[in-house]
Amino acid sequence: CACDVWVAHAPSAVVAYHTRWSGVRPEDVDPETAEGLLSLPEAAALVARLARGCYLIGHGVSGDLRSLRLASTDLYGCLGVVDTAELDWGDREVNLAALADDVLGEAIQEGEHCPVEDARAAMALWLAHRAARGPPPPREVRVALDGDAAGEAALPRAVDEAGGRLEGV
Repeated sequence: CACDVWVAHAPSAVVAYHTRWSGVRPEDVDPETAEGLLSLPEAAALVARLARGCYLIGHGVSGDLRSLRLASTDLYGCLGVVDTAELDWGDREVNLAALADDVLGEAIQEGEHCPVEDARAAMALWLAHRAARGPPPPREVRVALDGDAAGEAALPRAVDEAGGRLEGV
């Protein structure tokens, strides 16, 4: 599963939104104007609950956990945290868009930032890395990331090739 929630922040507490890369605008996280926001403790509790019995996978997820003030010891029952930015990719550039293009043959982050697209790419990259037992050759594993029928079928097949099914996929 992918966790896609907004965390409330007072506008005065935010140093920079980095909207170009984050997709976050001031009105998205302002508790005065946005609906359905979680507090930081609520978001941290949600991530910890979702991680039980699963792998927590993301690109730069170590930074996300620091932002949520979560340590690996807070993730009781999590099978492991996999930060695809920290995996061995050989001589490749490790930014998510470059890896998705080189390893998966998928272009991502071309328009407005989409965290769900990033999550799907990170999962597919981890599966490709596991299947190759290290840095995979360019474009060896192709997983559709747009959620269409081909993508839904491709992801479980890639999981099976990586050595077994994962919970929550």
